[in-house]
Amino acid sequence: RGKGNDEHARFGWESRLFGKAYDKAEAFERVKYGAVNILNDYKGVHDVRAFGYGDSYVVLKDVRLRTSFTYADSCCCSLSDMGTLDKYAHILEHFTDSEIHAIVAVATAQIAPESQGMHADIGAAQMELIRGCSQDPTTDWITVGFPGLSQQSGCHYFEVLLFEGCRAPQVGVLSTGFDKRPYIMSGEGVGDDQFGWAVDGQHCARWHRGNARAWGTSWPCKPIKDVPKAGPPGGAANERAVCEDVVVGVAVDLDKRTLRFSTNGVWDKEEAFGSSEIPKGTSLYPALSVKGRAAFVMGPRFRHGPPPDQKKSFGQWPGSFGGIVRVDCPELGNSTMLSGFKEYQVHGEVSLKRNVQRLVAHPKYREKQKTERSYARLVPGTWPFSGSYRRAGAREGRAFYKSDGGAVIHWDPQAGLWRISESGDLADFSAWAPPADETPLEPPRLGWKVPDRVRGVIDVDSFEAALEESGVSSDDAKGIVEALSMTDGLEGGKQIYRVNGGTSLEEELKRLEDVSSSADEIWDAAIRKMQRAILDEVNVPEEAEVVETSHPHTSPESFEQAVSIPGTSEMKVQFASKSCTSDSASVFQILAGGLDREVAGAGACVELSVAGAGVRGTVVSKIAGIWRVRLDKRGAEEAAERQDPPPEDWFAVGDTVEAEAVSGVWYRAAVAGVREEVDWYDARRVPVAYVLDWSDGFPVDREKARGQLRRPAQGGGGGRVEDLPRYGLLPCAADERFALCREEPKVLKVAYGDRTVGSEIASFELDATYPLTPFGVGVFAEAGPAQEQGVQADWYFDIVATAMQASQSEAFLGLFQGLGGIPAPPGDDLTAQQRRCHLGRLLDAGFREPKELLQRLNGGLLSMTDVTLHFTNGSCLQKPKLLPEAVAVYGAGQRVGAEVRLFTNPSEGPLAGKVCIDAFNKPGPAQDAGVRTDWVVDIERTRAHNPSKAAELKEDLLLHNPNMLLSMSGVTVVFRQPNGQKSLQFSGSGPPSSEAWRCKALPGSTAVFKFSCRSGNDLDVENRWGVWALVLPQAATRLSVQDLDATAQRWVDRTKRARGMKGAVDVERDEWDEARLRALCARHGWEFEWMTEDGERRRRANERQTFLRDAGDLGAAARAAENAQKLQASILEAERAATAADEAEQPADKGVQKKANTAKF
Repeated sequence: RGKGNDEHARFGWESRLFGKAYDKAEAFERVKYGAVNILNDYKGVHDVRAFGYGDSYVVLKDVRLRTSFTYADSCCCSLSDMGTLDKYAHILEHFTDSEIHAIVAVATAQIAPESQGMHADIGAAQMELIRGCSQDPTTDWITVGFPGLSQQSGCHYFEVLLFEGCRAPQVGVLSTGFDKRPYIMSGEGVGDDQFGWAVDGQHCARWHRGNARAWGTSWPCKPIKDVPKAGPPGGAANERAVCEDVVVGVAVDLDKRTLRFSTNGVWDKEEAFGSSEIPKGTSLYPALSVKGRAAFVMGPRFRHGPPPDQKKSFGQWPGSFGGIVRVDCPELGNSTMLSGFKEYQVHGEVSLKRNVQRLVAHPKYREKQKTERSYARLVPGTWPFSGSYRRAGAREGRAFYKSDGGAVIHWDPQAGLWRISESGDLADFSAWAPPADETPLEPPRLGWKVPDRVRGVIDVDSFEAALEESGVSSDDAKGIVEALSMTDGLEGGKQIYRVNGGTSLEEELKRLEDVSSSADEIWDAAIRKMQRAILDEVNVPEEAEVVETSHPHTSPESFEQAVSIPGTSEMKVQFASKSCTSDSASVFQILAGGLDREVAGAGACVELSVAGAGVRGTVVSKIAGIWRVRLDKRGAEEAAERQDPPPEDWFAVGDTVEAEAVSGVWYRAAVAGVREEVDWYDARRVPVAYVLDWSDGFPVDREKARGQLRRPAQGGGGGRVEDLPRYGLLPCAADERFALCREEPKVLKVAYGDRTVGSEIASFELDATYPLTPFGVGVFAEAGPAQEQGVQADWYFDIVATAMQASQSEAFLGLFQGLGGIPAPPGDDLTAQQRRCHLGRLLDAGFREPKELLQRLNGGLLSMTDVTLHFTNGSCLQKPKLLPEAVAVYGAGQRVGAEVRLFTNPSEGPLAGKVCIDAFNKPGPAQDAGVRTDWVVDIERTRAHNPSKAAELKEDLLLHNPNMLLSMSGVTVVFRQPNGQKSLQFSGSGPPSSEAWRCKALPGSTAVFKFSCRSGNDLDVENRWGVWALVLPQAATRLSVQDLDATAQRWVDRTKRARGMKGAVDVERDEWDEARLRALCARHGWEFEWMTEDGERRRRANERQTFLRDAGDLGAAARAAENAQKLQASILEAERAATAADEAEQPADKGVQKKANTAKF
């Protein structure tokens, strides 16, 4: 989701990353985003400002091959910033050197043997959490030890490594009498009661029975900088930590009952604890209380070893596997070392069953205080009785639960069932379930059943009409109705139950063989008919529609619904009085206006795509998908702009010109030579003829006089038909020229084999008023291949496409030979290009003499065989492109005000300074063209169309008083649509309000309704009742507020009752705790783990033990560790070498130098 739950923001960055790949994707197909934990911090990625990170997380599996990676938050990246597993180098360029070193260190620590940090997590040798609220020594002061290794006799030695930064360390031993209280906050550790003995060099103390006795050794410490200085004496402001690594040796003589300690190999001169303080028969084991990082050294290779005078007496602690046992787990890494936010994107479905490896739960779900815990129950989903139920008493020895809405969960001793009563009446229940075997005194989580009426109930008439519409025979329909009908107390009379006892609509349809509709389709059709009947009760017109959210709406919820009411110029929207959303983040919007093909008609401006160019025109009529378009032509002022140059403006060799061919058509050419003569009167040489190279390669007719040349026209000519290269000078006697276009243009190729064309087509005809397609099928003689393929008498014959086919160009050269007096090219062996060029010249000449061309079609072409003809059903091969302009012609005596009620000139907003339509009185020329209330008057073009009224139509006058247009008649008004697409007309959110939930008339006959809710699930369902909107055509009468609200309530209630509920009822604990989390994992087959260093370490230890087992012995692990160390050393050496080389080169640009270092590294 985007910032502030803005879905559009997400679509924006996704299009930047993935183009259009996800434009039409379903929700489950969209990209899923997660954080890349590159340093394996057991806390996940928590040191970033991103919603949700830092809480529990899931680790995915089997998704890596369809995962992409970005070096930062994906909303700030582009496609070039994305990598995959096999193409990741450019992503690494964004990592710092310290991050690269940290990643390598973490990766190589994965295979480190026991001597480098492996924790032996087997049997009695397991280190345990004795006291403390978590297993994480970096966040809590905890006590750990080896109770499984307790000893009563012998001389044993071990060491404790205290790393820089650890606080309040108490190193020593515990007896078996020390109470284990794991996962409970405790301020008592080793030496704080009679069962522990410890030393604390931070405070120079020996701890036993909670007394801090003097000790002559001090460990180097310093104040913690990030602790505030202010505070009471002795408070947190005085907190200190060990400022360098310390090795504490512990020599335990159980025979003499003495304890001696050393610091960094320096032994105390006397025992710290003697026989008088350690009772006989006491069993002791190594232990440590600390906050910070530390480790036990269990031998046999100690850092310093036992006291020198008793070295042979003390040995490795019995039962331990030896090596270093870390209290913390440094090889896991730390995401605070990240310099940026690394993100990944999973493409495709992420299944809870298949793609989740384990859930890592935050310790807060285990460490809740008593005052923070909830014993309520939650019924999730959208059931009528869904919600949170708190304990409200007891009934028959079991808890009694009640929701804020009055529903209750209670025990029914007579039936031996748990029940849910939506109304609060214990005799009227909505769901029931037998008690669970493991927790009979609490409501069960699963196994709940609901009455048949909850699955869906509808009236008989609507259901029978839906069966008939679906093609179910009357006898079969009668049987289904009898099987599913029941007398219903709520509605009165017989109703249809979708599930009725041992049968259901699905089961009844299985008995029928000739029904193609599914149960869902039939039931949905019945609901639509029921809804229509509700609207009929208040005389709502048939074309009206209802748009609604769910009731109540939930989070997340979103939809987009298009509404179309053909034939209306605007739509009216009425909101039910209860309409509301939970907050401003839940928004209901309506988009309307813009260009609408459905309502465009006479007066609409369009562009036709023909001959590689666009021709503009104005719609004359539009009937049944057929557009008759009047083509724009050059005005006198435009024709005057193109004048021949003065005679003295001679052309030179190399100039590009247009030259008149012998046929009278103008073609492009280049001046290849100039023939000059002496003008004796002026005593100078002047050109008298020009030799040309035709651009199409035509080999003859190359010499032209000065009067047959002109400069090429600049630009496209404004989309006029005269500027098309093929039809530019087609003679047209009529003042107006047209084109006929279709919403579904078609082209058919008809092959005539042994048959002549004339055996089917009696004649072709010519209509010069349609210059784009002047030739059409006149009369059919009899049936034939053209009619079999769908060609009709009003179709056009595409003579150019037909003649230009390479396979039949030779035949058409003979048919058109001599047209326009064009000479044949010299020689008999013409190339394909020369034949095509000559045929094009002949066709152009034919369009100059269309009647002559028609004679040849009705003569030679009709007698041809083995020819393929091209036919079209319109003047262009694409449907017309609607332009944001329209022309409304008001005749003499027809006032503009008869159609338009009011014009306005907004002072602010996107239409400020424009003349806009505020409302219409009745249909007229503007609305016929497709103009609606979101169009504006194009003042400049309106003046151009009305030269006699130009003085009255000045811009300053119209902006001052736009309603002066209303009194005008005999005028042409040009309108313009400022928005090509639909624009926002309404946006509503928040509580019910007659002002906030009021929408002005929507322009046009189509609109898009959108709803988006990404946050807010208010417990009071009335605050999120949702939206119910009735959309009416312009001519319909609005409903009264009373009728509207009553209709909306009946609609919502009966629809909800008819749709019913699917799925099963769950009754969950209304909080997440360990039991519920473990149940979730068991349900989906996930591994479960608390978010602690120790939990992650155990998992890593198991992975390493698997590696050792597969490797065969510890030697393999040692060799792997040595290789890892060599790898790190080689990387450092390579980096030093690269740095030295760059320093030697001394590049001028330091940025280039750094980039070179990175590349070499």
